[in-house]
Amino acid sequence: MKIIKAILILCLCSAAGMLAGAVKTMGTDKFTVYYHTGMEDEALHARQVIQYYRPRLEQLTGNTYPHAAIKLEDMGNLVNGFASPTGNLIGLYMYPPTNDELSFGEDWFQIVAPHEYIHQLQLSHESGLPAILRTLFGNIFYVQTFQPMWMTEGITVYGESQLSKNSGRMNSAYYSALISALAREDKLPSPTKASYYSSDTPLAHYYVFGGSFHRYLAETYGEDKFAAMYRDNSSRIEAYSNMISPSVALDPAFKNAYGLPLQSLWSNWQAEEKARLKEIERTQITEDGWNKADLSYHGNALYYTQSLQEKTGPNSGFSFNKLMRLELGKADSKAETIVSQATGFPAGYHILGDKVYYSRNEYKRGFENRENEGYGAISQILLKDANSSRILYEGRVRAFLPKADGSLLISEDKALYRGSVLFNYDPASHSKTVLYEGEELIHAICQMDRELYLNAKPYWSNTDIYKLDDATLTPVVSSPGANILLCAQDGKLRYNETLNDQLKGYVLDTKSGKSYAVQSEDYLKDPVFPDDATMYYLSPNAGGMDIYQAPLNISESRRPITKKPAAPFARGKFHGQSTLFDGSPVYHGDYSQNILHMINPRALRLPIIQGSADSLAIGAILVGMDAVGDIPQWQIQAVYDTQRKKVIGDLAVGSRILSPLNQDLIISSDDNLSVTLNNSMNLYLRQNYGLNSINAGLGLKARDQFDSYLAYPFISQSLSWAGGQVGIRNTFITEYSDLSLDSRYRTGWQGQLALRQKFIARSELNSTLNLAYDPDADPDDAFYPLRGYEHEMATNKGATLRNSLYFPLFKIREGLWTPQIYMEDINLGLFYDMSIPQENNKLFEQYSYGLEMIAEIGAAFMGMSSAGLRLSKTKEGNIAVDVILGIGL
Repeated sequence: MKIIKAILILCLCSAAGMLAGAVKTMGTDKFTVYYHTGMEDEALHARQVIQYYRPRLEQLTGNTYPHAAIKLEDMGNLVNGFASPTGNLIGLYMYPPTNDELSFGEDWFQIVAPHEYIHQLQLSHESGLPAILRTLFGNIFYVQTFQPMWMTEGITVYGESQLSKNSGRMNSAYYSALISALAREDKLPSPTKASYYSSDTPLAHYYVFGGSFHRYLAETYGEDKFAAMYRDNSSRIEAYSNMISPSVALDPAFKNAYGLPLQSLWSNWQAEEKARLKEIERTQITEDGWNKADLSYHGNALYYTQSLQEKTGPNSGFSFNKLMRLELGKADSKAETIVSQATGFPAGYHILGDKVYYSRNEYKRGFENRENEGYGAISQILLKDANSSRILYEGRVRAFLPKADGSLLISEDKALYRGSVLFNYDPASHSKTVLYEGEELIHAICQMDRELYLNAKPYWSNTDIYKLDDATLTPVVSSPGANILLCAQDGKLRYNETLNDQLKGYVLDTKSGKSYAVQSEDYLKDPVFPDDATMYYLSPNAGGMDIYQAPLNISESRRPITKKPAAPFARGKFHGQSTLFDGSPVYHGDYSQNILHMINPRALRLPIIQGSADSLAIGAILVGMDAVGDIPQWQIQAVYDTQRKKVIGDLAVGSRILSPLNQDLIISSDDNLSVTLNNSMNLYLRQNYGLNSINAGLGLKARDQFDSYLAYPFISQSLSWAGGQVGIRNTFITEYSDLSLDSRYRTGWQGQLALRQKFIARSELNSTLNLAYDPDADPDDAFYPLRGYEHEMATNKGATLRNSLYFPLFKIREGLWTPQIYMEDINLGLFYDMSIPQENNKLFEQYSYGLEMIAEIGAAFMGMSSAGLRLSKTKEGNIAVDVILGIGL
C-alpha cells in the first residue's frame, strides 16, 4: 500500500503542477494556440496568420477541420514544425530562419503555420466508410495517412508557395534547381524511390519531388483537381491498403481526377522537366557533392562549408560538418579540412589574415519547450589557432564579423526573436558597445572602410541590404525577393537575389549607384571573382552542391524599382484583444484547455473481443495525449473476463509535467499485479564532440501482487568524436520481498558499453560489451543470447562481447510500386561474439562467428528498416541460417 500511496501523492503533486503551470491559450472557433507566459505577441501573430490564410488552404485541399490545437515551442535556433492529425496538434518552432532553404519568405509563420495546417487538412480528408471507421475507432484511422511521403509533403510545399510569389520553397529557386540538375543527369526518381530518402540524391527528397510534381499537376490540370483526387481516395475503404498496394485505390483516384494513371502523370512531369533544360557552359571544380555553402575567396584559395554523411552500414553512417579550403592555380590541388565539427555553421565563418573565426551550435537550458526538455540551440563564436579553438562568445548569435583589433561585431536576437541587437564585443574585457537595436533580424555584417552594410529582415518582408548610419538603417538594395549580402570590398557590394524562382548574382557600385548583373544560369549561389575574367560559384547536381567555374560576364543592369507587397495586417502587439484583424472573436484560457484536450481518447478507441472454448473477454483500448506535451501519451486497456467475472486492465502514462524529469507510469492488473514508475532526467546535453549527454534515473517496480519490489537506479553517458561514438550505461538492481531494507534478496549490477567507429573503406565497426554481476538473478535477466545460440550464457556473472564489421556491398536503390517495397543498399556484415563467465567455467563459455547479408528496405511508406540472412557457426560446431530483422540481433 505504501508504494500506491507514494504514486498517488506524486500524481496529486503533478496535478498541482499542471494547474500552476504557465501555459495559456488564445483561441477562436477554429484554432486554440497554446503558449507560455511572455509569448502573447507571438501567439496573437500565429493566430492572425493561420486565420488569414485558412480559407485559401481549405480551398486548396477541399477540406475543413473542426478545431485544431497549435502549440508554440522555443527551441533556440532549431527550425521546424510538425502536424499530428492523430493527436489533433500542430507544433510551431519559433525561430525565424534567415540562411537556409526555409528562409525565403516574408514571414516565418507565413511558411510554417500554413504548411502544417495543410497537413492537418489533407491528412484528415475523409468520407464514406473510412470516415465512419475513423469516427468510431480514432484518428489513427485517417485513411489519407496511408499514402506516399511525396504526397504528404508535396501538397504542403506546393501550398506554402501559393500564398505569395515571394515565399515558399517552390519560389526559392533551390527546389527548381535540384529538379533541373537531376533531369539533366536523367536521375529523376520513380514514384517508389521518391517516397524514401536515398543516398543517390542527398539534397533531393520527397519534399522536393512532391512539391515539383504537385506544381506540374496544378499548372497542367488546375489546382482544383487536388481536392477531387483527395475526395476520391479518402472515400475508398481499399485506400487503407495504399501502403502495401497503392495501385488498388490511389492509382484509380489519380485516374479519375486527372484522366491518366499516376505512372503516366509521373512520366509526363519528368519529360516536361527535361524539355525545359537550358545549356550551361561551366567547368565542375569539386565532385564530392552533398551540401556546400558560404563560398568565399581569400588569398588565392576558395573557402566553403560542407555538410555530408558517409554511409558505413545498414541504415547507418557518420555525419561531418567541415570548413574547407581549396587552393587555386594548382592542377592537383585538393580541398583540405580547416575545421571539422559535429554541427553546422549557424552564423557562418570569417577568414581574417591567418586567423579563422567560425560558429557552431550548442545546447543550453532555459528555453520554453517540452520537445527538448527545456534545452534550446544557441550559437558559439570560436577562434581557431594552430593547436586548438577557443570560444569567444555564445548566445543567440545570428551573425558576426571579426575586426583587426580583435573585437567582434555581433548581431544577437532579442528574446523570442523580436528583433536584433548589433554591438561591438571585446573578448578580452567582455564589454559590449551597442550600435543598433531594432525589430529587424540582422543576419549578415560586412564592413567597407568605416561603413557597415547589413542584411536585415523587417516585419513581413524578405531580407534586404542596409547601410548603418548613426544608429539608423538606410536601405541600399531592396526588392520583393531576398537580397543576400555576400561581400563589401573596393566600393562594391556583391550579393545574391532570389526572385521569380531564380537565384542571380549582382554587383552594386556604392559610389556611382550603378548595378551590374552577372550573366549566368538560373541558380548562381555565392559567386566570387578572383579576377576580372573568372568566377566560381555553387550550383547543384545529382550528388549535391558543388563548385563550378565559368567566364565572368557582367553587364550594367537597370533594375526596375518594384514595391514590396504590403503586409496583410500590422505586427501584432497583445493588449488583451478580444478580436483578430478581421473581427473574429478571440477567447483566452488557461491550462484547463490542455486537460480537456488530454482526456479525449482521440488517437485510438479500439474494441477488444477475446474468446476461447470456455471464456469470453470484452473490452477496449483507449489512447490519447495532451496538447502542450506534459502528457505526450496515455493508454488504457481494459477487458471484462466473463468467466472470472473480473476486469483486467493496463494503464500507461508518459509525463513531462515535472520537466526536466521524465516519468512513465505503468500499471497492470492481470494475474500478477504490477506497478512500474520510471523516472529519468537529462543532467547534461551537448551537441559537439566530447561528452554529449549524462542521463540519470530511478526505476521502481512492484510486481507479483506486491510480493516483490524492484529498484533500479541507473546512469548513462554518451560521447562522440569525428567518426565515432560510444554509449555507457550502468544499472544497479535491488529487489525486496517487502518495503523494509532487511528483506533485500537481490543486489546486482549490470553495465553496457556500445561503440560505433568509422572504419576503413566506408565501413563501420560495432562493438557491444555487456557486463553483469547479478548473483541473485536468473541468467536471462543478465544476458542476451549470442548470435547463433538459442539461449544466453548460463550464468549471471561475467561478460558478453559482440563485434560486427559492416560495409555497403551493392547499390540497388529502386523498388516496386505494388507491392510497395523499396531497397536502398545490401550490406555485408562479419561478426564474432563471445561470452566470458566470471567463474572461468569452460562449460559456460560461448563464442560464434559468421556473416550477415542485410538489406536496407523501405516498405509501406514508413521509412527504412533492415532485414536479411545470417550464417553462423558456434563453438560447438552448430551451423545455422537465420532470418534477421535489424542488426546485431
